[in-house]
Amino acid sequence: MQWFFPDAATHEAALSPESRIFEEVETSGQMLAIVIGMQIFWDIPTNIFVKAMWSPLMLTHHVGMLAASVLCLMGPFAQHYVPFYAGVIETSSIPLAFVDLFHPKHYGDLSDTYPAIGQFNLLCRLCFAFLFLVLRALYFPYVTFAEFAPDALSILFEKRSLPEKMATSVGLVLVVLFTGLQLYWARLLCQQAAKLLRPNEQDKQPAMV
Repeated sequence: MQWFFPDAATHEAALSPESRIFEEVETSGQMLAIVIGMQIFWDIPTNIFVKAMWSPLMLTHHVGMLAASVLCLMGPFAQHYVPFYAGVIETSSIPLAFVDLFHPKHYGDLSDTYPAIGQFNLLCRLCFAFLFLVLRALYFPYVTFAEFAPDALSILFEKRSLPEKMATSVGLVLVVLFTGLQLYWARLLCQQAAKLLRPNEQDKQPAMV
């Protein structure tokens, strides 16, 4: 909610590119501490040590999230944008958690006995797809290229200290890479949806008389 309805102090501190990039925001610091803890104690270890969770791409994503969060917290850097990048877009993960929890591979027998489980899973899948495409495939690139990138570039074109320019450059590269990753995942999601909606090739074959 902080992103859409900032308090007076947060709003006052976000009136210029300099304040949006370098101003410290208390609630953002708290969010960053949580994100760092999740990456160190859960996301990265489970990705490495749980065979079913292993994915080089996801490991790279989690390490990048850790690096970006440390940069934002220690800078401080771009804390104005933390409620969006670490908060708003994660809304799509809520239905995804239920999709994973009630996946037929875990409760196949129950799904056969109680069709409502499968229906609930389908509803969560649809909610996830909708939220992912709206928040991550559309809103994420908009915030990156219409708001964050112009702020970062304005800092880079000003006379600034080397640490400030280095932090801004690294942060900009990370955010652009994360944006590309969201678009890549959105493409995979659309391909999966198209595959489900596409008629079975066998159904197109003329019936043998």
